[in-house]
Amino acid sequence: MFRFSVIALLVFVTAGCATSPETKQAIWESGRIVRPGVEDGLCMHRRISMVGDRCFKDDGKKTAAIVYLHGCAGFDLPNQAQIDMLAKLGLPIFAPSSFGRPHRRAQCGGGNMTARMAMRAEEAQIAAERVKEIPWVDPGKVVLAGFSEGGFGVAAYGGDAYAAHIILGADCKHGLHAPADKPILFIAGEYDHGLSCSSWNADFEAHYVKSGHTVSDDPRTYGIIEDFLKKHGIVAGG
Repeated sequence: MFRFSVIALLVFVTAGCATSPETKQAIWESGRIVRPGVEDGLCMHRRISMVGDRCFKDDGKKTAAIVYLHGCAGFDLPNQAQIDMLAKLGLPIFAPSSFGRPHRRAQCGGGNMTARMAMRAEEAQIAAERVKEIPWVDPGKVVLAGFSEGGFGVAAYGGDAYAAHIILGADCKHGLHAPADKPILFIAGEYDHGLSCSSWNADFEAHYVKSGHTVSDDPRTYGIIEDFLKKHGIVAGG
């Protein structure tokens, strides 16, 4: 029942009944970009609307990329920590902002979770469409990752725009909606309220690290993510 309610809400949202083109633009432009190694750190944690073209320069080299869905409070310190951890992979990161929506407020620990998951899943699709317009991004190697509320959004996303999904500090109690053959990585802290996620397919991995909610607190988390992306040919070395 819950799975179908999430899908029904997502169909409603993505059909354009609730989200205008202007709001989709705001979700993208109020988000953040991280592009390691560009202009002495000037493209780290920058608002997309503020960077102009300098963080989107085409160097002629195709690269994998990450779309990151932030947690319930937006780009706070725990979310910056997850982004910084992912940035060590050397990949560009694009993080749409859920707070680009009109009247959107933080709902940490409250609110309608079904509606929030549908919104966050829609934001994953909005970002996928934008990122795949960037000429130096390899469209076959874009990964969807999310932390906390953003992790629930990853679990709710049922599209096929991404090469792999990474769920951090969330769980799958409301179900996974990914295509059946999608590689999925689930990471939760051992001390984080018993989060869990059942096996999805042969390419599903679940790991519990020695942390609370902020899984980047355990240095092993980065290595688990790196190994997962190598295994599926998204970064070199697999």
